[in-house]
Amino acid sequence: MLCSHLPCLAAITIFCIVAIEYFYRVLKNKPIRAPETMTEIQMAQRDGSPSGTLLGEQENLSGMLYSRGEGRHNLTKKIQLMILGLSISTILIYIRSIYRTIEVGTS
Repeated sequence: MLCSHLPCLAAITIFCIVAIEYFYRVLKNKPIRAPETMTEIQMAQRDGSPSGTLLGEQENLSGMLYSRGEGRHNLTKKIQLMILGLSISTILIYIRSIYRTIEVGTS
């Protein structure tokens, strides 16, 4: 029975490590890759192609276009609350998984 709890605990541990690294990089503004010197929109405008056909453009909720090279957007209050809820639930599930693993291991 212990064999079914250990992979779950390992998966949650890996998730926690990756999530902590992601939020550290976001908060400290330290991306894995170096930012590009010229955005795809600027390159397309220089080359004369229409900017609406670029793969790097995405449409946000307000309908405005932005490119990946413009930098990080601010976190809204709703996103902050979602991150808080995700963090609390992850911690509680992690504690429960540790408790269950110990409980199954000792019985």
